[in-house]
Amino acid sequence: MNNKQNRQLVGWWGVAVLLVVLVLGPACSREQAPPPPPPQQSAAPAAPAPAPAPGTTAPAAPGTQPAAPAGNISQIQMGMTVDQVKQIMGNPAEIKQKGTQTEYKYYTPQKVEVKFQNNQVVGIETH
Repeated sequence: MNNKQNRQLVGWWGVAVLLVVLVLGPACSREQAPPPPPPQQSAAPAAPAPAPAPGTTAPAAPGTQPAAPAGNISQIQMGMTVDQVKQIMGNPAEIKQKGTQTEYKYYTPQKVEVKFQNNQVVGIETH
């Protein structure tokens, strides 16, 4: 192989690497929510729930988690651990990793974001 052929081969490899970086680079850096849990299957269909009494709310559908009451938000304090927050608020609707911080999102009557760093609450935002 002569010098000219070597340069052409190196050039084609460079183009191939550039294309791979352009195609895969943006796709690999996108933040993605964790996949939803698989649907739970019951052995037999359940009977329909009776209508709630007037002035009360209906129970949550099976397999879904009811929204945390708004009063629970006031119990969250800076420095709490992930487990302590989960005991108060339950499992989050969404979890996002942003650098060294983890963000838990809850949907109560308002949207609540609890930010953790080193397994401790460092921020609480309501929207």
